[in-house]
Amino acid sequence: MMDRFREGMNGPLAWVLLALVFIAFVFTGVGNFFVSGDADAVAKVDGEKITRMEFEQAYQRARARYGEMYNQIFNTEEKEQDFRRSVLQNLIATTALNQSINDLNLRISPATLRDQIQSMEAFQRDGKYDEATLEMVLMQNGFTKERFRAQLEKDLLSMQMLRGLSDTAFALPNEAKRFYRLQNETLSGRFARLAPTSFMPSEAPTVAEIEQYYNENLAQFAVPEQFNLAYLEIDGEALKPQISVTEDELKAYYESNKEQYTGAERRTVAHILFAVDDDTSDAEAKAAAEKAQAELQAGASFAELAQQYSDDIASKEQGGQLEPIEKGFQDPAFDDAVFALSAPEQVSELVRSEFGYHLIKLISVSGGDVQAFDDVKAAIEESVRTTKLYDLFAEKQNILNEKGFETPDSLQEVAAAAGLEVKETGLFPRTSPLSIAREPSVMEAVTTDEVLQQRRNSALIQLSELRAVMVRVKDYQAASHKPLADVQAQITTAINDRKAQKNVADFGAELLSKVQAGEDVGALLAEKNSNWQSFEQITRQAAAPEPMVRQQLFEAARPEEKASISGTTLTDGSYLLVELTAASLPDADALSEEQWQPNKDQLARFSGEAEYMAYVESLKKRAKVTYVDESLAPKS
Repeated sequence: MMDRFREGMNGPLAWVLLALVFIAFVFTGVGNFFVSGDADAVAKVDGEKITRMEFEQAYQRARARYGEMYNQIFNTEEKEQDFRRSVLQNLIATTALNQSINDLNLRISPATLRDQIQSMEAFQRDGKYDEATLEMVLMQNGFTKERFRAQLEKDLLSMQMLRGLSDTAFALPNEAKRFYRLQNETLSGRFARLAPTSFMPSEAPTVAEIEQYYNENLAQFAVPEQFNLAYLEIDGEALKPQISVTEDELKAYYESNKEQYTGAERRTVAHILFAVDDDTSDAEAKAAAEKAQAELQAGASFAELAQQYSDDIASKEQGGQLEPIEKGFQDPAFDDAVFALSAPEQVSELVRSEFGYHLIKLISVSGGDVQAFDDVKAAIEESVRTTKLYDLFAEKQNILNEKGFETPDSLQEVAAAAGLEVKETGLFPRTSPLSIAREPSVMEAVTTDEVLQQRRNSALIQLSELRAVMVRVKDYQAASHKPLADVQAQITTAINDRKAQKNVADFGAELLSKVQAGEDVGALLAEKNSNWQSFEQITRQAAAPEPMVRQQLFEAARPEEKASISGTTLTDGSYLLVELTAASLPDADALSEEQWQPNKDQLARFSGEAEYMAYVESLKKRAKVTYVDESLAPKS
């Protein structure tokens, strides 16, 4: 199965999943985007922190998915807290899964990651990938490129695991038949839907009711803490226009660094090796070398002597000739001797290396040419500009460090000394940071006692090799709650909605009893702007009625000797009366293998997805989870 996990993402399923992952990523805030101290953690998974900021960001985005329906669905303090617990459980599962991926050492190649990003419609303009659009979308959602790529890699790896499980899942024939029958079951009957809007109370809520609702649901009216940061930024890119280079500087650099622009000299030599080893002592090897040296001086051929005496089996048959040599790649003594020879045919004195004694003959010399100034001018200019940029960056750093220490209560003097501009982030909630506040190290510094409470300049924060900031809190608003007067209208609506939902549920229950007793309730439905709607032989995949209603129809009891009558409250607060008159299951035994295959494939995919969810759940159960914020721990 691990081989499947390491396969690339292919096929339409992968692209659908990728789109879903991107949407979830941008709008639910899954992932470790911020790091802070232990005191700011809400939970730990095997020691890895889930920070308060990360949790609140995920909560706000998960809540936003419900839109205006949120307050209707999670309309009590208990339901609201349960929702917050579920958000944390999702983050715990994600963290455990990411840890498992790291343990398995799974990776996505940079090329694959790039292709996936460039294929996303959210980052395209006129049908083509656009870098500016990418930056805008990420900025609007509070992400940097680096964090987005890191999280996307985790998401792609998660999908690879899902695909691996899906590809290994299978469906047994009897399971496939049952699945086919359920998928193609048909229902007939009628339903009536009562909307809460027809059951609004006639009287406005009392002052006492409004105050009670406010006190019981304070979490709904929470205003997170907010920051406005003033900061100085040293940015290498912004400093580049300040760098100037003269022709004389370039030529001076060229003259001082000619070795950089000189091609490597290569020497071809031949040698005769007299090895010192377990069978031959140093003295014996040296004596043999001196004997050969004497023969060479008497006019013997170097190549013939190499063939006769050399212990270097690889070169002796070639007359001792070696492959071309560059300086610095051989035994030091051998290397020095080779590059000390001044002319072809010159032979060295005896040379002692770690292998034994050598006689070395120079055959030829190549390379060592110096490139012309004009040929390397562009490269020299880039090198000089880079050096000056780093020097200027370091100079600005020193000024900020010194002046920031001297005047810790203001950035103005520091800015004047460094030639920088004091910038502001603007007011932002901690869960949706702006500008430099998106950098984890910045918010970590901002929330220290020295910077937040004492309102002193932070130390210089290094964000990257050529980017650093000094920050101070210009304005801070502690977490609070909206005043009752500001939310009274909202509370009035919520109370009226709650009463309407109770009214519709009570009225629906009365109608249910009447229908079960055989009474005609058509007139009563009409009074509440509703009526019976008939349906004939609909399946689970039918276009109508809408999914929320259709789901309840198929969850209702099936009719036997007489119609099945039931009622239920839907998630939007409306009440649904259901009367099923007929239910039919198709004959699965009559299908051919060709007709069976799509059902088997679909069921196998569902099984794979179920295995994946079970796998993630098992990771979560095996992990050691510590709830720092006990209010978010699961109910006991």
